[in-house]
Amino acid sequence: MANLKKKILNKAGLTLLEIVIAVGILAVTLSGTMMILVRISNQGSSIEARSLAVQYAQEAMDAVKNYRDNNYCTFFSMNGNYSVSKVGDNWTMNASAAWVDVFTAGSSEQLGTNMRRSIQVSNIPGQIAQRVVITMRWQIKNSFQQDYVASTEMYKWKY
Repeated sequence: MANLKKKILNKAGLTLLEIVIAVGILAVTLSGTMMILVRISNQGSSIEARSLAVQYAQEAMDAVKNYRDNNYCTFFSMNGNYSVSKVGDNWTMNASAAWVDVFTAGSSEQLGTNMRRSIQVSNIPGQIAQRVVITMRWQIKNSFQQDYVASTEMYKWKY
């Protein structure tokens, strides 16, 4: 028993250098883990915002088709930038600035985005048709600006 007590008392503890190295390794490991978690979080926000942009673009495309069906004669003479708004069961299209903010009940505010929509309608030369290009633009927090573009050609199918 006395021999065991001597061994315990003679055993040296960790040196200051060993402690500093251990803390350094722990700090590097934890900072790497934190960076990975932040990137995963930002990627989730980016995917959610892109999904929202696709939904807004689809809504605008449906609104343009609704306007075409209900205002057939005037639709094929349109040219320029437009915004859409719903009046009753029908959509209306009004000439507007190139970019219009898109607001919904808390969705874009929760993501910290500035969601904007551009609807461009132009004549297709040599055809009785319109090209519709809908561009969604947003930026999440301090990230880079992102765009989603949907386009279609609408031909005159009624006479």
